[in-house]
Amino acid sequence: MENTAISTGNGERMGGWYAGGRAVCCGGGGTRATHSWRPPKNCAGFRHSRKLVWPGVALLVAFAAGRAQADLTAAYDGSLKVPRKSGAAMIAGALQQTNVALSGTLAVAFDDDAVSGVYWVNGQMHGAKLTLSGTNSAGVHLKWKGKMARSAVLRGVAHLSGAGKRYKGMLELVRRDPTPPSSPPQSCDNSFFTAQVMGQVLGPICANCHVPGGAAAAANFRVTLGDPLATQASVGLQIDPANPSESRILTKPLAAVPHGGGQQLSPGSDPEKILEQWVNLVATGHQCDAGSNVPTVALSPAELLMRASMDLRGARPALAELDAVEADPNAYPNLVEQYLHSPEFLERVKDAYDDALLVRREDFNDESRDETSAIYGEALELISYLVANDRPFTEIGTADYTVANQLFQRDTRRLPYPMDPVAGDAWQPTHYTDGRPHAGLLSTSAFYDVWDTNDTNKNRRRANRWSIVFHCYNFLDTPVDVTRNVDNNDADAVLNAVTTRSDCKACHDRLDPMASFMFPLDNAAQLEGGDGTRFFSGDPERWRSANKRPPAVYGIPGTDIRDMGRLLVAHPKFAECQTKRAFKMLFLRNPQTTPELSTAADLATRWGSEDNYNFRALVRRWMLSDVYRSRPETDGAAWVRRVSPERLESLVKDLTGFVWTRPAQDDEDDADPNSDPPRTEPVTLLTNEEDGFKIILGGINGTNVSGRSYSLNASVAIVQRKVASLAADYVVRTDLAAADADRKLLAGVTGTENPAVDEGALRGHIVTLVRRLYGERLAPDSPQVDGWFGLYQALFNDLTQSGTGSGQVPGTAGQRAWRGLLVAMLRSPKILLY
Repeated sequence: MENTAISTGNGERMGGWYAGGRAVCCGGGGTRATHSWRPPKNCAGFRHSRKLVWPGVALLVAFAAGRAQADLTAAYDGSLKVPRKSGAAMIAGALQQTNVALSGTLAVAFDDDAVSGVYWVNGQMHGAKLTLSGTNSAGVHLKWKGKMARSAVLRGVAHLSGAGKRYKGMLELVRRDPTPPSSPPQSCDNSFFTAQVMGQVLGPICANCHVPGGAAAAANFRVTLGDPLATQASVGLQIDPANPSESRILTKPLAAVPHGGGQQLSPGSDPEKILEQWVNLVATGHQCDAGSNVPTVALSPAELLMRASMDLRGARPALAELDAVEADPNAYPNLVEQYLHSPEFLERVKDAYDDALLVRREDFNDESRDETSAIYGEALELISYLVANDRPFTEIGTADYTVANQLFQRDTRRLPYPMDPVAGDAWQPTHYTDGRPHAGLLSTSAFYDVWDTNDTNKNRRRANRWSIVFHCYNFLDTPVDVTRNVDNNDADAVLNAVTTRSDCKACHDRLDPMASFMFPLDNAAQLEGGDGTRFFSGDPERWRSANKRPPAVYGIPGTDIRDMGRLLVAHPKFAECQTKRAFKMLFLRNPQTTPELSTAADLATRWGSEDNYNFRALVRRWMLSDVYRSRPETDGAAWVRRVSPERLESLVKDLTGFVWTRPAQDDEDDADPNSDPPRTEPVTLLTNEEDGFKIILGGINGTNVSGRSYSLNASVAIVQRKVASLAADYVVRTDLAAADADRKLLAGVTGTENPAVDEGALRGHIVTLVRRLYGERLAPDSPQVDGWFGLYQALFNDLTQSGTGSGQVPGTAGQRAWRGLLVAMLRSPKILLY
């Protein structure tokens, strides 16, 4: 029964018997609907004396509690026998009993496709009798009245109707209490199981239901997050050594037999292959022998430092740093520590987390660019503050403050929410004073403007985004076969679907309780001239009608967003997610190989207990791991990184001093006292979407481009060619005019080098350039240097384009040759790939 009217206090006094006051004994066994917990005045046995009422209630409560001891919580196998049907329908189910209330799933495999599927059922158990009802995705409704025939058997007549179908038959469920084998499969600390089976299959797929509080909590198979050995033992009991391909752990998620979660694996998919491989290993007794079969080799000290500097800073290591690590490889950890404390590392962190948050927004009015960046950067700046100050990263969900700077607070029209004032350009802790509870990122303003919602979504969009940020789980990726027969224009039909249909409930039973935390923020999308008092003015009880699921995170209840943040970071998925996100920040992909996944699982387990959730410490552990310090023996595309537009801009600036920009425009009425002051700084072109270069290079804008691309294509090469030409010209003009100590690439160069006379000096300069640009140490007489010297020589001797006219290259022969050589070197794929 749904609990819609009874107060908490009365519900507790009634012992759960009169759940919601929806039906009351009346008139000798009849019932009458009521929204009050009080008995109807004209009901026999209740109308004359309170002395008769409450003892009677107490007796019934005791009776119900006594019956509840025969707990039906368990997994079941069964059948549905319908007259005039040749074979019985197969059934697999799981029931959960709380007092007299029952809930769970019945997966039915029938020769009528409309009747087959998963029924999410609810009902009650009174004495030995029970009732269940539910609907499948085709709209077929099941009603079953059964009784406990024996301690492990439930039998009764079931009626199925809907979608033009009508059946009646005997439904029988047998409790599945498998006797553990006398010699269960051996469990062992195995990297393949932890990394591949847990990391690729059980964790991201099965753990959505087969965990305490999950939809399949009553099933025999359990995933214990953070405990691979316990999970391995549970998996072993679902494997048939005599017939591995028919093992339940395989056939259930493939829906080859009825499965309450429906089909979760596709035949031939990578997860199915991984699970099948483990099943075969267990069946043959070789599960403890499994491991990585990808041979690796250690990176050289220079290669390792080159990669670390690019991954953490988006810049090449200095020549002195390369010399130091080659002289002493033990210098690597100290150099990594320096990179981890650089401002560039904080920018890397912000980019990585915006890939999940997608909150940055760009303003094409030059005067407003910096202010817009500040307003929509609050969440990312809070993350940066935590990392820079070595705060526990759990504070992204629990911090009782936010951060702001003077620019963030400047325009109260654009950011109307009151807060304690700050001074200066530095982002610093402060507090909103509009009554909102502080819960780290969950309290930041622009998130709710970016991730707006409507009455149909009912905050689900926001809840899903928080799931991605905190747990790396996108509910839209759930493999659910949705039959599209719901009228999305009918709010009641949608609500009925997400609360009753199995294909909808598979997600909504987990997503909607998280969305319920955010009904107080219904009015939060009020940036740009909104009402500064309405951020936390929504109705916290709206879940009762909107999605009918109280606030909770994976079954653990809470009250407001402070509870939501606390529960999100307390869940094992939080540490696992941030560990993998740190990996992705470095490798530009998710962990894939067994060593990568095994290391990720190990770091996630140790992060809280040993590092107090320090994000910089987490990245440091990755940087010092064997996974990071080696590469596959055969290389491979998954090992190669390609610079993002942000990293290309920082790399070219570090190497050459050049940043591709356009002049700022004064595009507002400066006579208006409310306008922003004119911008004086140029506008960068690689890292804004105005002219498209950022998107061409694989960047995101958070609106119509939400996922990065790291492909190497013609468009990317064209942009690189343009940047290389501009940067090379800039270097020749500025370096040759500067003192030697202030030069970027041409230290010691005069611009008059003649290859016929100065070959030795030229080869020495080329060796230095290759070292600086690519991190490679070459001998002056190596084939690579021969090639570069030959190019310089050809350019020096080519007079066809000399001059100052259109299409001509200015400068002396030496200057033209240096410019052409630098263009070619900056066009190399080694600039984009590392």
